[in-house]
Amino acid sequence: MTITKPNATTGPRTLALLAYDDCQGSAISSMVEVLDIANLYATRGDEQVPAPFRWQVVSPDGRAPRSMGGLDIAVTGSPASSPAPDLIYIPGLHFTGDTTRFSRQIGALAARCGDWLRAQHEQGRLLAASCAGTFVLAEAGLLDGKRVTTSWWLGKLFRANYPRASLCEGELVTRDDRIFTSGAFTAGLDLCLRIVEHFAGPPLALSCAKVMLVNAKRESQFPYMTLQARMQHRDELVMRAQSHIRSHIRQPLSVAGLADALNTTSRTLIRRFHEALGCSPRQYIQELRVEGAKRLLESTDLNFEEIVDRVGYGDPSSFRRLFERTTTVSPSRYRQMFSMQHGEPRSAGGGDAEADAGG
Repeated sequence: MTITKPNATTGPRTLALLAYDDCQGSAISSMVEVLDIANLYATRGDEQVPAPFRWQVVSPDGRAPRSMGGLDIAVTGSPASSPAPDLIYIPGLHFTGDTTRFSRQIGALAARCGDWLRAQHEQGRLLAASCAGTFVLAEAGLLDGKRVTTSWWLGKLFRANYPRASLCEGELVTRDDRIFTSGAFTAGLDLCLRIVEHFAGPPLALSCAKVMLVNAKRESQFPYMTLQARMQHRDELVMRAQSHIRSHIRQPLSVAGLADALNTTSRTLIRRFHEALGCSPRQYIQELRVEGAKRLLESTDLNFEEIVDRVGYGDPSSFRRLFERTTTVSPSRYRQMFSMQHGEPRSAGGGDAEADAGG
């Protein structure tokens, strides 16, 4: 959470939380509970002190929607029942991997609520979205030229659909002018804290973070990213290239050598990689080696030099810089964050390098 000065204006703030079918119900309840905690800490049980936050849960048609977990969400009405909120919050939409269905749902929601969102924004209200809620704002035409984020596994799809927005997929929370966005699930808590901070100041946001056991300094999605975000495509040449890279990850690899092995040209291979995965073959090889190192840090007690050798990189110092640039944390810090051994002695064995690097 980046500490900023609170909004200078005073008085209770009203938030409209937009619930809809298949949304992340936990995002709605988390926002409500964070605001409730903020009210508790701000008033300290003193009835003479006004609570800083009020909220309404609304749905596009005023009926109770069913969340992604199958739970009904109680609402107070439709957007018309919340005519002038200080902020409108859009939670994420359940993503099953079916991009056609997902895009259709986003389009339908933007069609139903886009006029309301645009009108409120034009009148000076703030907008906030978590996870796939960012897609709704983009579909409504509100994110052109804006710095935004979303869940890291949706980054490729977001870029393809909304190239005019400036996607910062590694960031947990962004704010550009009067629009906040965040990644998924627990990043939504960071977004809640940023909203409390904006309206009520850093001390109250920090108090909320402490009682919620949320790391107020967490700012990046990069340590949590995997190569899964690059996997969905149908290019047979790129698939064969990926298979070749995974099976030869401990050996020296070059774009020219990879092209020769696949009976194609470097230029064709580079173009097809960019079209299918949004990166070059060289970048994919580097990411695969970082991914392998992450798996070994999680599941073994191999030292860093052994890990570097296992993933086929020749220079530990250079690989350390690559790892830190990719994940934004050091290898030792990554091991502290994600080791699966929970204090138990870690195995020094642990599979082959190809399996580790292949994820």
